[in-house]
Amino acid sequence: MKAILFYFILINFSFAQDNLIKKDELFALKPFETSVAYFSPNISLKGFSFIKINLKQNLECRKVKRYELLFALFFSARFSLNNSWEDLLNKCQDYLSRKEKNLILSFFKNNKENRNSTVSEFDNIIESIREKPPEKFRDKKRILEKVEKMPKGILRSMVEGYLALKWNNKPWAHKEISKVVNTNFLKLAFEIDLRSEKEAKRLLKNITFLVNEILKVEEDKKITQLFLHYIEVQSESSLYKEIIEKKGLNWSLQQMRNLAKDYTTGIKNLGFWFYMLGKRAFKQEALTYLNDYFNDSYFKTNLSDYAWLLQYNRPSGPEFRAKLYKSVVDHHFKGGPYSQYLLIRLLEVQEIKDELIKRNRAYQRPTFIQKRNYFRNLIKRDKYLDFAIYQLYLLGDRDSKVFQSY
Repeated sequence: MKAILFYFILINFSFAQDNLIKKDELFALKPFETSVAYFSPNISLKGFSFIKINLKQNLECRKVKRYELLFALFFSARFSLNNSWEDLLNKCQDYLSRKEKNLILSFFKNNKENRNSTVSEFDNIIESIREKPPEKFRDKKRILEKVEKMPKGILRSMVEGYLALKWNNKPWAHKEISKVVNTNFLKLAFEIDLRSEKEAKRLLKNITFLVNEILKVEEDKKITQLFLHYIEVQSESSLYKEIIEKKGLNWSLQQMRNLAKDYTTGIKNLGFWFYMLGKRAFKQEALTYLNDYFNDSYFKTNLSDYAWLLQYNRPSGPEFRAKLYKSVVDHHFKGGPYSQYLLIRLLEVQEIKDELIKRNRAYQRPTFIQKRNYFRNLIKRDKYLDFAIYQLYLLGDRDSKVFQSY
């Protein structure tokens, strides 16, 4: 059998490649091998993290570990790939139960037919902009009606930021682009549950189209720079770096320091500048910047949106810290999978775990067990199956029964 290559989408924390924290503290994507396939990272954008999988040639089914066979077949079917994986399924079907085989085939059928609604709406809007740029009033109204139907999130903010720039509405543009650049791609990956390789490629293509359209609008160079640099730092491609240099949109280190302290472009985008300073300056400078502005005098509301920064800095003010921890715990119980995963990550910081235990004794359990339970619950709820199964694999939880839990 010829080796085949395919991709599946995983979630990779967006700071995995900087030096602010140790890589082994993260669920970083690393090459690994099973008895069935070779796995290696191929990241296009953080948050849309793809793993290349080469199925091994001339497999002897009786020598293959059953869990690893299911693991490879699951991801093949999950992302609706070409039929080479079906050859492997047919070849090794005697080593799988009828339920497991039918489950694998159902994933292929269901995900081939169904698309993520948020991605579909985003793609439709981009297609409308390609065909007929919204210049006249009725065209603007038509586009806005489509945008308003999208759920709130980073893709909607990208579109609204572009429209605001195009229509010279600077306050609106700043508001929406700030939402984008303050979002770490971990949240984006939870927001968009991609269903296939084709869907992922189309989404990335349309994001690139939107970037190019925003570059054509030069009403506000500062906000355009923010958006482009955000996409560039989250990308493994040299394309955006080349665009930045060609358009003269790069910043000197001193310019970055000045912009980071400006209220409109800087402090409102605290997470973005924390990352940028960490990338271009020194670790300590980035941490000092965070320490100076991550405090009660600025963050009055939506504290949970900034909870991920607790991995790098714990505010010194006792009242603010207490409010922040309470927000994290409340958001964990009221929020969705992203909020819950973020809290699981924060539990790896012992100081935070000690504080959270004071608010809820459930956090006393070993962090490993809480991680495992979280991923197993995702599977039971049929949420982010690819992410959950992969993370259980990394934790060493490789029970074949996990594929029968849906």
